[in-house]
Order: sequence, then structure tokens, then C-alpha cells
Amino acid sequence: RLSLFLLVDKESFPQKLGPFRPVAVPFEADDFELPEASLRQRGFYWQMRTGVLEGYGLCVKTSTITGQVSPQHPVTVDEEQKQTAAIPAEATAFAWSYPVADWERVESDAYAMGNWETTPKLEGSAAMKSFLSVGGYLYFDSEGQLLGATTLGRPQEGDPGGLHFGDPQPWKPEWTAALFQQGRFQEITMKSLVELGAKMSCWLRPNEVLESADGQEFSVQPVVPHGGFVYLFHEDVLSADESKLCLDRYFPVVPKAASVAQEQLFRPFSLVDGLQPATRALAEPLLETHEESDDDFTMTPAKSISGGYSPASA
Repeated sequence: RLSLFLLVDKESFPQKLGPFRPVAVPFEADDFELPEASLRQRGFYWQMRTGVLEGYGLCVKTSTITGQVSPQHPVTVDEEQKQTAAIPAEATAFAWSYPVADWERVESDAYAMGNWETTPKLEGSAAMKSFLSVGGYLYFDSEGQLLGATTLGRPQEGDPGGLHFGDPQPWKPEWTAALFQQGRFQEITMKSLVELGAKMSCWLRPNEVLESADGQEFSVQPVVPHGGFVYLFHEDVLSADESKLCLDRYFPVVPKAASVAQEQLFRPFSLVDGLQPATRALAEPLLETHEESDDDFTMTPAKSISGGYSPASA
């Protein structure tokens, strides 16, 4: 008879997610070409001329870049919590912007900066590159005008972070099927998560209600009053292997008391090398932190997820 004892680290993924430090990305509203506000209740796209990025020291080998965005949803936090999460005070709605297709073609090039004295600090370009390669939030006012964008970085020592998550909750296979039909899962690009077995991820909108293929609401729903992230531990999204499904989980966003950290350099997340191409029908970003050295969080090239996308109607 053999007895095995496991030591579970409850302070690291997949037992814990975050916290993250939301950071404002120095984009202007006019930098984005967006559809009308009435068309944003379903998944939508934005476009941006690459000349916008060149002013921040980013060189792009295409004339435009395109980003895929989740359906809009009303902001669910109070004014104090907005400050903690770098959310514009006037924001009434938000959406998650997925990593752009071919994001790895965006390269840092300080010589592309037109005026070094008037251009924001170089960490602004790091935040932009993070927004394009990892994802981030877009915030809108009551008239549907874009107010700003944020991306997520790692808190430094002593910084509690501005985006927190509750304990992991079990994820049901039928929920996966519902979101897969909407094109909501995406292959994970973050190195720290892939090394721990996570394969696919999805962003859940606040109070999201999932339905079966015939349009019936499931009797049990994920509890995400402020949204959350789903993690699958198998490459086949619709896998029926119970030994793999048992690891699937989601982390609900949990508002915390406001705590404004001192100004700090932006600390981006690392990305894995050599991702295999996947369809855009496996769409949605994911973020997570793991105890690694600073060297492990240097951006590295990876193949992007490309293909078509079916906007969600939920």
C-alpha cells in the first residue's frame, strides 16, 4: 500500500488568480475606429491606423490593426473602486478587447518616436503593446463615446493590485459548449499559465446567463456579478475526458476597498513561444500571475490566433 501526500500552493494559479494592477493605456479616443454604439451590444471590432503606434515607439508591419471586442456591459463598481482599477470616472459601460491578430508583428522601435521630449514615457508603449498582445478593457460614457483603455500588469511588492478575484469555482462542460458556439474561447499565450497546464480561456461578462443550443437557460449559472475568467486545461475545447474536465474552473472578479498605489513602472506579463495557429472561433483573452523572476516577464514572440469570429448575442 502506497500513501501519497500532496502539498497544494493555495497562493498560486490554479488555486488563485491575480491580483492584477490595471494601468491606463495612453490611447486617445480618436485612435480607434469603432462601430456605432447601438451595434456594440454584440461582439464587435475596432481598427487603428498603425501611425498611431509609431508615435509611441512601436513599429507595425501592416497599415492597420484590428481588435475583437466582447459585447458591452454596464460598469458594476462604485466610484471609489473605479479609481483603484484605473477606470475613468465618467465610464458607464465597458468591454474586453481581445489580443489583436498578428500582435507579434508589433515591435518596439524607439527611433520611430517623432518627438522624444513630448512623447509620453516609454512605459506608455509597453502598456500599448500589452493591450495589443494580452488584451485590456475599453470604457465608454453614457453617450457611447470611448473614454479610455486599460491593460493589466503585475503588482510590485507592497502594491495590493486593483483587480482581485475570488476562489476558483468548478466549471461545467455544458457551459463550455454554450460559449464555444459564440466564439468565446482563445488559446492561452501567457507563459506562466501554460506551464501549469492551462490551455484555453474566456472572459465572462458580469451576470452572464448561459443557454443551451435550443435557447434554454441552464438551471445552474456561473456566479460572476462583476465578470470573471474561465480556464480550461485541455486543448480540445469540447473534450469529454473527465480526468481533464475536472480541472476546469473560473475565477469571479471581486471588488476590493480602494487602495491607490504610488506611481510605478508598468510590469507586463510574459507570453509563450511558438503557439500553433488556432481559429478566432476559439476566442477570449486570459491573464494570470505566477511567482517568477522579472526576467521571465519579458515579452517573447508567439503566433497569434486568427480566423473568423461569430459575435455573441448573450
